[in-house]
Amino acid sequence: MRQQRYNGRIHPKRQAIMNTTKFYLLPVGQRFEYQGEAYVKTTPLIASGAEGRQKFMPRSATVLPLGEVPPAAAEPGRTITVEMAGQALAEYHVVCMGVLERLSAQLEGEALAAAQRELEAAYAEGLGQLTKG
Repeated sequence: MRQQRYNGRIHPKRQAIMNTTKFYLLPVGQRFEYQGEAYVKTTPLIASGAEGRQKFMPRSATVLPLGEVPPAAAEPGRTITVEMAGQALAEYHVVCMGVLERLSAQLEGEALAAAQRELEAAYAEGLGQLTKG
């Protein structure tokens, strides 16, 4: 496709269109322009504009990134190992089963057994996902 030239360069409007992206692809913290206004992506679906007002953003919105992409926000010195995640999952599973046990008086016999099987299957699936390499 032939590019339009503007004093030997690509026309500014054409360049802006070429640099656009979808909102959902921006990292949180990225500044961008949408419909002529500047925003900062604050959550996966919300952006903050001037004076702190917030706007719900459709994932499919076409935006123009502004400035540098911020580095990924990671907690320094914090690494989660597979063992730590497995232990947390096991503790969560114990709590879930305890809650289910307390609710057993309110559940029909087969409903309780089905819920227990579903939780056990989800726990096994979670452990399987952790051990995949």
